[in-house]
Amino acid sequence: MKWIPFEYSRKEAYPLAVKHYLRMCGEEAESLKGMEEAAVIHERLQPFAGLRGCIAMEEAPFLMGDRIEINDVPIACRYFETLSSSDLAACAAYVLSAGEDVCVEERTSDMLFRDLWRTAYIEAGRELIKAAVCNESPKEWFVSESFGPGNLGMEMNQLEYFLRIFEDVDTGVLLSEYGTLFPPKSCAEMFLFLKNSDVLPVLSCMGCLGTSEGCRFCRRKQSL
Repeated sequence: MKWIPFEYSRKEAYPLAVKHYLRMCGEEAESLKGMEEAAVIHERLQPFAGLRGCIAMEEAPFLMGDRIEINDVPIACRYFETLSSSDLAACAAYVLSAGEDVCVEERTSDMLFRDLWRTAYIEAGRELIKAAVCNESPKEWFVSESFGPGNLGMEMNQLEYFLRIFEDVDTGVLLSEYGTLFPPKSCAEMFLFLKNSDVLPVLSCMGCLGTSEGCRFCRRKQSL
């Protein structure tokens, strides 16, 4: 097990974040007026300083059926049933947070744009983490896209198990009584490193919001 704590400053993540912000806002945001408004809202993100969290990277993790163990914590996902131990080279679970938003906007539209900016920073964080874990792995391994509870039929209750992986690490992220992460702009996900590209998750499944029970009815991934 290798622990990789990280902090990405606001300045470091901004070039990637602005790309995701413009994508989420649509074509109008790319106009001069849209960019000026985006810059104004971005400056109101104070005291947001950046992103922080930790990566837990484990080579040759234990795989049994629909479960992979990371730091002796089992993570369940229907997709794992399609893998064999010989396919799985490593996995990297991570917790990422943009911190708590303590600013209160008067206009609903400003609240929306602030929320979009923080979401854009989370997306930027995913890219930075992927680059970090790829630097820790051999180039001949194939890396999946980031996924977690709510993707690939993984149940939302797996959030609790992701946080158990990091129970001895100060990530700044907690599980609320409602089963959601706090601060709200946080995520707990993972990357898989595979020796065979044929077993990479199907792209149409990556953003699936269905539960594992729905996989057997899905025409896109009959093998799940």
